Amino acid sequence: MSRGTVIATFRYRHEAETAAGFLRYRRIASTVFADDAGGSYPAMNSAGARLVVPTADAEEARKVLADAGVTTE
Repeated sequence: MSRGTVIATFRYRHEAETAAGFLRYRRIASTVFADDAGGSYPAMNSAGARLVVPTADAEEARKVLADAGVTTE
């Protein structure tokens, strides 16, 4: 993903991965960025986990997550 937009930030990686699953179901590419050594050290992740999608899909992705009740729009 060369250009992306952060559409949501979550406290924990598993929350971001769940949201990414909703997007994957709708065929929207996404990437989770979390500084927790790949999930090995979740306590290190003080910045939370960011969910990034291609900029062109950002609006639709936000709507998908809001409709699923994962985030508020």
